[in-house]
Amino acid sequence: AQNGHDNVCRLILDHGANVNIVDRTGKDALQWAAHNGHIDVCRALLDRGASIESHDHTGKGALHHATQNGHDDICRLLVDRGA
Repeated sequence: AQNGHDNVCRLILDHGANVNIVDRTGKDALQWAAHNGHIDVCRALLDRGASIESHDHTGKGALHHATQNGHDDICRLLVDRGA
């Protein structure tokens, strides 16, 4: 998700990967995808149940990461999905 490989993300999610698992910083895949501007990955994660309300260890969620990095399209997507 962090690197924008939406096909790989879909493949591992289709094989049972936990969509909401977090790394050592508390970020989940949706937060990384939003941070890095990968809208297709964001859509794939949301379609598979990613938590739109989760926050990392600094208190930032996907919407904050997208906003902070100027990813307007992802901000709209997240708001449309209930953020």
